[in-house]
Amino acid sequence: MENESIENTKENEDFISDEKKQNQPINPDVPAKQEYSCLTGGIIALLSFFGPWVSCSGETASGAKLGNEFWLVFSAAALIILTFILFVVVIKDKLKYFIYAQISYIVLSAFGIGYLLYKYFKIKDGDFGSMIEIKWGAYITFIGFIITFISALMLKKEK
Repeated sequence: MENESIENTKENEDFISDEKKQNQPINPDVPAKQEYSCLTGGIIALLSFFGPWVSCSGETASGAKLGNEFWLVFSAAALIILTFILFVVVIKDKLKYFIYAQISYIVLSAFGIGYLLYKYFKIKDGDFGSMIEIKWGAYITFIGFIITFISALMLKKEK
């Protein structure tokens, strides 16, 4: 009888410890979901850079085809991805460098958003603004930067 109660107590302790293990994160080095959202926004912006951005008189051009300073948008998206790789994969002391990653995400995505808005209004207010149609690639790139920006604002420092 006494052996059974000792076994039951041991089973209860095992159950409680298993329950505690389930409530704890499996790996503390795994990044928060918001960091993955920052990465996702950067990837979306980077890939849609090569989609159709504008069309005029039957001609369609991507961000890459527009070239020149539009490569700054591509660079901002690529730097968002590199920021994720650097601060989440390479650097193991995330708490120490957390604020640098967050600032990088915010600055790069704000630059992408601001630059796209600047070019949008410059095109629409120009002489040929009524002839130029903005295509899905530009909108999706903009949405990618918005995702990164909002996710970066929602990042929380984990202890």
